[in-house]
Amino acid sequence: MLNRKFKIIMFLVLTLILSVSLLTFAADNETYTIKLAYVAPELTYYQSKDTCYAQTFKPYVESESQGRIKVEIYPAGQLGGERELLESLTLGTIEMVDVSDAVISGFYKKAMVTDTPGVFSSIEEANAVFAGPWGQAWNEELRKALGVKVLNHDCGGFRNFSNNIRELRVPDDVRGLKIRVMESPVYVNMVNSLGAIATPMPASEMYAAMQHGVVDGQENPIANVIDMKVYEVQKYYTLDCHTAESGVWLINDDFFNSLPEDLQKVVLKGANRAGQAKLGLIYVLEGVGLEFLSKYMQIYAPTPEEAELWRNAITSTTHNWVREQIGDEILDGLLDAIKDYREQNK
Repeated sequence: MLNRKFKIIMFLVLTLILSVSLLTFAADNETYTIKLAYVAPELTYYQSKDTCYAQTFKPYVESESQGRIKVEIYPAGQLGGERELLESLTLGTIEMVDVSDAVISGFYKKAMVTDTPGVFSSIEEANAVFAGPWGQAWNEELRKALGVKVLNHDCGGFRNFSNNIRELRVPDDVRGLKIRVMESPVYVNMVNSLGAIATPMPASEMYAAMQHGVVDGQENPIANVIDMKVYEVQKYYTLDCHTAESGVWLINDDFFNSLPEDLQKVVLKGANRAGQAKLGLIYVLEGVGLEFLSKYMQIYAPTPEEAELWRNAITSTTHNWVREQIGDEILDGLLDAIKDYREQNK
């Protein structure tokens, strides 16, 4: 009798162990797909910061996950403009996107803080603040507000004006020009405050608008001017450095949390490696990119006195406008973080 009971108990135990093993095996072998989308055109690894990021992220994650994660890359706005990409991300129909902070402000108004002109003095400074305590708190705020997890938040260089009409030496030179800007109230306000005519439109429409004279110019950092081929349809480029380009690679938070812990680590490590590769390319393009652009465009570097005129003209009105939109506390928080960084790096 005892022997029979023992056999029954052992049978039940073995059945339970087998069930758990099968469940573990199934879980360990479940596969996941990350649709990774952005609006920049598909160029080579060495021409486009977004291509560089994507082509670093994909092989690392697929290899390190041993095939449990498949990464599908959709460049050139195949899945929509930045606004559509961010909306799809929040809805969970796309897992991962690259968008500018300016576009995020259309979904979460406070996000315009990082696009406030004239706050950063260098790429290094911007990236240090984004990676520091202020940036980490900001990432968590975005996660709670939009259901997105920030994988990388970095500076892609400084935005500068280009146009087809005349060389821009001082702020008054931009008056009357039709300037394409991102679909962001900060950029609209900034350009209009200079006496120009802000024309918001998606990046996918910008090239044709410049080519056909719908707009006279645009504003973008060196890396974007190269990968969007702005130099083919614009004559003048002024290094006024009015705003630090700020963009984020985001992943849907629910999707990220659905991944097993080991795969979460793979994604985070892959994003870190891809971010480092992208940043390295940005520094290269900031240097050799100007030499390349000088073959196609007339490039003007303002004198120190002219650069101060640009800063004063842009910040004097735009900073007050941003404060009116989002309040003093959030902008002052960013400015304090920048001040702390400068104090520590004197």
